[in-house]
Amino acid sequence: MFKRLVKNALKLLGLEIRRAEKRRNTYVTRPAWDYQSAYVLPHYRDTDRVIDIGCGGAPSPVSSVLTDFFPDESIHRARPVVEDRPLIVCSAERMPIRDKFFDLSICSHVLEHVPDPARAAAEIARISKKGYLETPAYGKDVLVGTGNQHIWQVVNDNGLFHFFPYSERQHQAHADSPLMSIWCQDEFHPWQSFFWERQDIFNAIQFWEDVPQVCVHGAQADRAERAVSAWQPVAPERLPNMTSVLSDTEIALLEACLITPDGSGTMRYRNGEFVDLTGNIKYPVRGKRVYFEMGAASH
Repeated sequence: MFKRLVKNALKLLGLEIRRAEKRRNTYVTRPAWDYQSAYVLPHYRDTDRVIDIGCGGAPSPVSSVLTDFFPDESIHRARPVVEDRPLIVCSAERMPIRDKFFDLSICSHVLEHVPDPARAAAEIARISKKGYLETPAYGKDVLVGTGNQHIWQVVNDNGLFHFFPYSERQHQAHADSPLMSIWCQDEFHPWQSFFWERQDIFNAIQFWEDVPQVCVHGAQADRAERAVSAWQPVAPERLPNMTSVLSDTEIALLEACLITPDGSGTMRYRNGEFVDLTGNIKYPVRGKRVYFEMGAASH
């Protein structure tokens, strides 16, 4: 009763009391392109062919072709893969793409996942002339609890990325970070703006020409002996039940860039798949996905 009288009296004086509204967390949904564009656009021309390698759920808007090794549900990303343009299902370590076909590549938060970052970097350099490379920086995984998903921790030394393997103990320590909960919560918290405004600190970033600058440490002998397995087509039972929806323009672009696994032959679109001249090598198309090879299911 007393509170109501006070409230009404203040209202008459033009001093109406209102309950403070909670701020919402707008940072977690912001696309990485909001900050990445400052690094990429100075090197980009409208006529450039651009590929986003390991695009996941937030590819760059300037890319015309995407790749991802895990097109279905995966622990390696929080959102479904985007499929609004051609998506080549393949590993960053082996891509069925013509040498230097793309003027620009974008590879964000991928190399920390792959078994051999040096091999992936060489493959990226093979298919593109220049590119943007980003990984979590050393210490970020500890803070936000994502190191259990990654093979490598990365130290950026003036543009040279040093990759160090995570130990089992480090993986265990990264599984449950309270900061990840704060970053993802609906309500605003000062950590969210602090984190977002320092993406250049929490991430290792480089724009490269010729080849990405990477140096991989630890288990050198194991990596040297790890041969790339022979290419095998994706098993039919793993393919979704849908038809191709590639446009004529997209088909022409893919015919220009796709090659056989050994790099010696071209691929042509026939009846919902890309086929080599012998008819023996086929990359099935489902929706806008072109299936070259696919990673094991990862949940």
